[in-house]
Amino acid sequence: FTVTNSNASLNDNIFLANFMWEEAMRSSVRVLDEAGELDGFERVGVFGPLEPGMQEAIDDGLEPALEEAGTEIAVDGLIPFGVPVDNAAVAAVVSRFKSEDVDAVFAVGSFFYNGAFMTEAQRQDYHPTYVMSDMSEGTDDLILAFAPSEQLANAIGASWKGKVPEPAPTEADQACIDTYAPDARGSVTQEIGAAQICELLELTRQGLEGAGDTPTRGGFIEAMEGIGDFTPSGGGQGSYGPDNHTMPDQVRLVRFDLAGCQCWSSEGAW
Repeated sequence: FTVTNSNASLNDNIFLANFMWEEAMRSSVRVLDEAGELDGFERVGVFGPLEPGMQEAIDDGLEPALEEAGTEIAVDGLIPFGVPVDNAAVAAVVSRFKSEDVDAVFAVGSFFYNGAFMTEAQRQDYHPTYVMSDMSEGTDDLILAFAPSEQLANAIGASWKGKVPEPAPTEADQACIDTYAPDARGSVTQEIGAAQICELLELTRQGLEGAGDTPTRGGFIEAMEGIGDFTPSGGGQGSYGPDNHTMPDQVRLVRFDLAGCQCWSSEGAW
């Protein structure tokens, strides 16, 4: 059972607690389009590292979703994948986006890459609207540890995760937090994170128990696929099934609340 944002093929052995990358990109476009947010963009750019699977995810996920919504990627800002981040390459992309009047940046990298872009954008006095999703932890609040807060003033995106102030963790989540993560109390972000981990462990337990007294790989897979629908602490529905090894079934619009909680806050319905 993996909780990473992997773009690996969904073979029989993998169950994801997140989207496939293609799904994450499609969902972000769909949510923004339905909310009318895409209407205000003149030129769209995409920024992120060319790590394995990224180009395919953009080709199969982001580009067709944008075309269906009536727009397109005007400027490609993908850079070579590497650690540490190639700051010279980031600076070149920021300069290009600014000179070509890109007003919306689909940031598909991790917070390390997105933070490097925003830091350089601040230096070059460039302030686009950032569009993110749960892919590579894009809508986690820790982005502020890597980017100037001013850059997030208009950031929007799509997320299946729970966001403050609602919904609160379920009773089962509360009991799990009290038992295994009491130090998380008092922090909404930590409580949500602990609740999500508890839910993943509970799903794994159901799969193992459903596999019988002598679990096998095949029995575990069959049991996981039989769990069906469930509602995690975020409130959005999730499920597994024979042809569905990714958790999220619902997403909603999120917006970075810079003036208030300085975190991603949900807007509207799932």
